[in-house]
Amino acid sequence: MRPSSKSLVVDDGRVLVHGYDRLGVPVRSAIEAILSESGVPPTIQGSTLVVPQYAACGRNLAPLLGRCLQPVGRKEQALERIRASIRPRAFPERLDAAAIERRAHAFADAVEARRDALVELLLRYETHAVAVDELARTLDLMRSLHENRAFFQRRVGDVAAFLPQNQPLYALACFGLVPSLVARRALVRPPQAMGGFFEGVLELLEVTRHFPNVAVSRRGRAAFIRDCAGVDAVIFTGTPANAARVRRAFPPSVLVIANGAGHNPIVVGETADLERAVGSALRVQLYNQGQDCASPSAILVHRARHDDFLARLREALRTVRVGPYSDREVRVGPITRREHLTRIQALLVENAEWLDPQAEGVIHTRSALVEPAIVARPLERGGSFVEQLAPIFFVQRYDDDAALARYFEDPRYAQHAMYVTLFGESAYVRGLVGRRLGGRLLHDASTVLLDTDLHAPGVERGTKPYGGYGPGASSLSLGGVVIPGPTLPQRDLHEQLVAPGL
Repeated sequence: MRPSSKSLVVDDGRVLVHGYDRLGVPVRSAIEAILSESGVPPTIQGSTLVVPQYAACGRNLAPLLGRCLQPVGRKEQALERIRASIRPRAFPERLDAAAIERRAHAFADAVEARRDALVELLLRYETHAVAVDELARTLDLMRSLHENRAFFQRRVGDVAAFLPQNQPLYALACFGLVPSLVARRALVRPPQAMGGFFEGVLELLEVTRHFPNVAVSRRGRAAFIRDCAGVDAVIFTGTPANAARVRRAFPPSVLVIANGAGHNPIVVGETADLERAVGSALRVQLYNQGQDCASPSAILVHRARHDDFLARLREALRTVRVGPYSDREVRVGPITRREHLTRIQALLVENAEWLDPQAEGVIHTRSALVEPAIVARPLERGGSFVEQLAPIFFVQRYDDDAALARYFEDPRYAQHAMYVTLFGESAYVRGLVGRRLGGRLLHDASTVLLDTDLHAPGVERGTKPYGGYGPGASSLSLGGVVIPGPTLPQRDLHEQLVAPGL
């Protein structure tokens, strides 16, 4: 629907106030004052004001917008549902952002002081390279919370967190420790597969001394959910199906921050720097043996560079060391859960005719090791939309941008749209920014990476939103409405719970 000269359109978690420049100065001043006081800086794009959906529904701003503008658009019913179901709550306890930053720095100092012992402990669970990387990311997060100072205004109630199986230290910091700084209590459940390893991390770092309001549970999922009755928010990392189950287990008034699975394709264009592209592919596909939500489902390589890319990838894989975590030179260690080997084997069997003879993905059942595999399946034979969670490179030759369109506009892509990494040039990939596919916005500028990748230093950080606009990749849900988009717990707790009541 074409917006009128003055209209309000609900669009993927945002409210677009078209014709904003035509409103009177007193009205605009009032709107901008309300947003600023709520910690939401006004965003004006040309003649359009862009407001987060939660802010537009706030008890102060919604009536003001409602008097000025006539709501239009396909999602106006979702807006009305939010207005009807969410009652802004007051959180009276003010937070001291400077004190929060001092606590985070003190914990970072403790991590730094125990660096060697911590790495030794993490080597029971992951490779040396991953241990060093997540330790660095944890330190960066804890020492950079000043970047998120606007989100540390009021204390919310209890927050529950379901942790993922990878990056145990960094995940604990992102989803448990930082939220505990703004919550009355943080109830944290690590995966059962971590066994006693997680307790070792807690003890070594004296987590309960630094964060006395963090309670770690070893109970099963159902029991933990019962223990979380009355929480204000839930942070969940896992499969979209399990995320849906968690949403159903809590009332609609509970904010659910979900992080799931993404496609994250790499596109290697005709003008790509192949050395950089191959290095990036190795970094993201072999990180934690491919058991990472940032690993690519497909590496799409232009036909002019395909053979050279494959040759370079084969050569690079010759030097990749596979073995136990205790060997610090190992880059590919055991799969976390041995029962996943059957799924990996089935994936290799399904693609046997395209397996590269120099990288067939040999599986060592007893040690749960999977040697890297290359599946060179042309894109014309079907795109790869499967999250491998294994060291398997799906290298898919494409002919031109029209072939890329068939991949990105496949209905299977939209559900898990997350990041796209582009090496070289592609007018089509660059054009994905801001474009609607299947009626949805799937990519903004932050989710299209140019000549870099998520695991490159400084790209993915715990102070920045992470995820994508596919509902299976990441989302917020509140009041019965699921809003896909990158998440950041400290931001989301503030914007969704605190700010509407300020």
